[in-house]
Amino acid sequence: MLKDMVKIDKRFENSINLYLDIDNRNKIDSYVYTRSSQNIMDYYLDNIDNDRNHATMLIGPYGKGKSHMLLVLLDKVRSMEHPYLPIIISGTGDDLNQVFLIGLTDALKRARLEKLAPESYYSEAARRIGQWKCDFPDAYDRFKAELHKLGIGSVDDFTRELGRQSKKALGMFEQIYPVITSGSEFKPFLMVETVRIYEQIRDVLAREYGYSGLYIIFDEFSKYVEGHEKDTFAKDMKVLQDMCELAGRSGDGRIYLTCVAHKSIKEYDAKLSGEMKNAFRGVEARLDEVRFVVSSQNNYELIGNVIRKDNNALKRIRRIERYYQNAIKSYSFSCFSGLFDEDDFRKYVVEGCFPLMPLTAYMLLHISEKVAQNERSIFTYLSHDEKGSLCRIVEECTLDEADYGVTADTIYDYFKSLFRADGTDALIHNEWLKAEYALERAEDEDEKKVIKVIALIGIIDRPDEVSADMEHIACSLNITSEECSAIMDRLVERKAVIYRRRKHAYCFYNNVGVDIQAEIAGRAAKLPADADILGTLKSISELDYVLPKKYNQDFSMTRYFEYVFMTPEQISRLPKPSVLFEQRFSDGKIVAVVSEQPVEYDEQLFERLNDKRIVVLVPQMVFNQTDNIRKYIAARELIKDKAFIDENAVLEQELVNYCDDAAYEVNRYLEEAFDTESGMCRVYHANEKYAGGFRHSMTFNMFLSSIMMDYYDNAPIVNNELINRQNISAQNKKARNKIVDMILSNADCSEFLKGTSPESTIYRAVLVNTGVCGGGNIESGCERVIMEIDRFIAQCDDNRCSFKVLYDRIMGMGYGTRKGIIPIYISLCLSRLHDKPVLSFKEKEVELDSGTLGNVNDAPGNYYLYVEHKSIEKQNYINELKKLFGAGTGQDDDRGVLTGILRWFRALPQAASNIGRDARCDENMAAKLKKLCSMLRRQDYNPHDFLFTELPAGVGADKGDYVSAIDELVRLKQFLDHYLENVSSEAASIIKRRCGADEQDSLRAVLDGYNARYTGQRKDIILNRRTQSIVRYIYGLSTFDDAEIVSGLSKLVTDIYIDDWRDGMLENFKRGWNEFCDEIESEHSAGSGTGIEKLLLEGQDQNLLDGSDTDDNSTSYFLKNAIREAIDEFGDSLDTKEKVAVLARVLAELVAGENT
Repeated sequence: MLKDMVKIDKRFENSINLYLDIDNRNKIDSYVYTRSSQNIMDYYLDNIDNDRNHATMLIGPYGKGKSHMLLVLLDKVRSMEHPYLPIIISGTGDDLNQVFLIGLTDALKRARLEKLAPESYYSEAARRIGQWKCDFPDAYDRFKAELHKLGIGSVDDFTRELGRQSKKALGMFEQIYPVITSGSEFKPFLMVETVRIYEQIRDVLAREYGYSGLYIIFDEFSKYVEGHEKDTFAKDMKVLQDMCELAGRSGDGRIYLTCVAHKSIKEYDAKLSGEMKNAFRGVEARLDEVRFVVSSQNNYELIGNVIRKDNNALKRIRRIERYYQNAIKSYSFSCFSGLFDEDDFRKYVVEGCFPLMPLTAYMLLHISEKVAQNERSIFTYLSHDEKGSLCRIVEECTLDEADYGVTADTIYDYFKSLFRADGTDALIHNEWLKAEYALERAEDEDEKKVIKVIALIGIIDRPDEVSADMEHIACSLNITSEECSAIMDRLVERKAVIYRRRKHAYCFYNNVGVDIQAEIAGRAAKLPADADILGTLKSISELDYVLPKKYNQDFSMTRYFEYVFMTPEQISRLPKPSVLFEQRFSDGKIVAVVSEQPVEYDEQLFERLNDKRIVVLVPQMVFNQTDNIRKYIAARELIKDKAFIDENAVLEQELVNYCDDAAYEVNRYLEEAFDTESGMCRVYHANEKYAGGFRHSMTFNMFLSSIMMDYYDNAPIVNNELINRQNISAQNKKARNKIVDMILSNADCSEFLKGTSPESTIYRAVLVNTGVCGGGNIESGCERVIMEIDRFIAQCDDNRCSFKVLYDRIMGMGYGTRKGIIPIYISLCLSRLHDKPVLSFKEKEVELDSGTLGNVNDAPGNYYLYVEHKSIEKQNYINELKKLFGAGTGQDDDRGVLTGILRWFRALPQAASNIGRDARCDENMAAKLKKLCSMLRRQDYNPHDFLFTELPAGVGADKGDYVSAIDELVRLKQFLDHYLENVSSEAASIIKRRCGADEQDSLRAVLDGYNARYTGQRKDIILNRRTQSIVRYIYGLSTFDDAEIVSGLSKLVTDIYIDDWRDGMLENFKRGWNEFCDEIESEHSAGSGTGIEKLLLEGQDQNLLDGSDTDDNSTSYFLKNAIREAIDEFGDSLDTKEKVAVLARVLAELVAGENT
């Protein structure tokens, strides 16, 4: 017998009631921890240890053990060294204020603390005495008489004792109170605010009784919310909010408040009125949500804990062949294989949950989460002795051991009443309705069981875990696949269920008095022969677009190929390939040829689709889905037939399902027929055939990327998909319009250089990051598009041209520019024109602004541009200035160009920028150079006037003759750029001519030869200081660069570097070089020592004149300075050689005297 193998643990029979079971030791001790419940328990105990999270909401489905865990928690907190007083709040009253007070009263009674008197008791007693004295003199007199009987002579003395919180005085008052009030009991709880009472009770317990505080559990809080009247809800929520705030404040003791709910309050939106939602928001923010999440593995362990089996029973399970085979087979289902390894599945599910089939246990857990209540839950199903429960099934089982296995249909039977009652969840209620209708058509118990399982799977609604297919149904009912197949065939034939091919699963057939298949077939037969088969095929096909991934990644945009379905007849009638792109925008087309006959892709068809953007797929399979599509069209027409649906409302979903299945079958054909990987279709492109297909889809995708790369190789790279697309959102269009208007008005756009606004991100992506306005290298694709726009504007010079010309160019081959960015670039180019261009819509002129450019973007063929010739000339002039002076681009062109000119001028060497009358050129050019340099040395400029008026006039061009101005500027700039080089060459020529060398000779060689010829290695030549410096420089030369040599000599000869020369410096250099050469040559021709006494006397010891060993003492120091001062006094009246001759004679006489 089954009941001999398993024993149901009755401890789980009844659900926990916190109020009734708080002192039930058996319930507390029988609690079985799971990993999840232990984590929650630790969380709450940790809150107490660390004094945090005082107000929480514990959320978890019915039947998961929340109440049992809280029962154990309350037992722990009241058993601490400094305990908490457990208070159970039941949300059954109408006034939450009273409910909290009742809960507190009950808690004090359980703890035998009824006599505990908080401060408010004494003050309330004193207040009541004062009220009797003022308003009820008879009652006051009786009160005095009663006090006299108790030996109290003065009311004032008694009141003072109450003020001192005398328990004896309060006890006397409670004794007298019924006498005065005709038997009423003194209950200050009902007279004082709840929050105040709780606060005072908390502090009294902490001060006088050793408690840590209060631990409040608001049980069944979700039921309280569901059943509350909205009129008083706001008032009660204020009470709860105050209690949450009190819990967060510390006094002598602490308060912890936990509300228990089976779902979050946010999930009650459909049930709560707007006023109730608003009222709860103040509480919601003060309650920390804690999810009582029990893992699925723990759930199966819990079931195993209820269904107890000994070792003998566990061994017998493996011998129950049918059960064990179906149970082990269930491991292949994702609801188990994704949760357990095989050993754990066998231990916790196959053996632990026996006699439940694994899928029965699975459905019990998930149905319980969906609909369970206290009276119907996992544990009541398992352990409650009632009809339909496992306990009753085990007790009454008379099956042979070979047939053991509790099937999933029992779950439907047990929870059916909740399915029927739950009208708020449309899915659950509708599945129950359809199941009940199908059950009426069932003819035996096996068919009914199948229907119930299908209903349960539909209610659970987790198709990725469990599906109503043959395998799941068979395992859940512990039957073979063959037995299940026979049952399903009967139900399908009787139209109780239907197989949905798309879902690969069975579902209920919604058929009420109408043969839906016959109705669809009849409608399909009436469709005209030319019904839109290909249009419908396009609408239901999942072959819609293909993204060439590599191209899109490289160009930071989204291009795509669109699938187009065409018959060979349609292709042959196609006037030109571009028609396909005119009908619907896409970057490329994949033409899928559809034919009910084999197709040969011949020359005629190729010519009709001869476009580099078109790929043609020709399948080997003939098209066999026409009938399916016609039925799809018929079903859609029935859905739109209001009269038919009104009469057969229940069939609407059935028709939707039928369309879904038909679309699935069509897409199965398309997936197979046009699979480029398998070679089931031939691929054609640009008259090339790829008959063998591609190895895998990525290779085909790379093929598509290569097509895009060849066709749109110069596309602008703008890394922002929000703007770099064909159609942009209204928000981004608004941002684009703002940018366009600011560009057209030459406004300062620096605000867009930072920030995260749509305008800023678009501006930076399109203009700054691409280098168009941000300096640096401009992105090549953007540069080419801007050049195309400038070229179009040039075509409009005194000529009215359609914008379609421009759009065809920049959106066509080579570019494929997206419309989202085009208005920005057009506005940038138009803003550079120095006279306003004329835009017209057909024949009517329109204002140039963002709105107009947006309209141009939408219909370029309707808009025209006209630019006056002068404007083009000015623009060309500006462009030439940019090229000439390297000026950057930007919307403020005049200032940008002027900045470039000034940057060039200020980088010139001073010799060039200070050019004057000595310009080494003809007088006319010299005058222009002087004028230009003078103009560019100014500090203040009006950029527009300077560029278009002053600059052309300054270089001698006629007004408006910008071509001549550019020609002259090119000539002057070239002269100034090479001025220093020319001056250096002339200086080198001066040196060479004076040294008697040819022009083509190397300057270094000339100087070395000259130096060797006139100075050699002689050390006895006496030269002036400048001459000596030049000689040393020539001796030390290490370069052969003429310009570098001249630069060094220029400083030595003229005291000024050549870069800083001014007018006349070349003549000064020539004069100084001649003086150098004259002195060197003079010394050479005069010979050695002429007019100078030799310092070394013949026959004398040369060391006599060596002063290296002479100490530089004070006497010798003064002698040296005296000699130097005497020589300096003569200044230039004696040259250096004469001074040295005098010194030599003095030394000679001095030496001669020493030797005599």
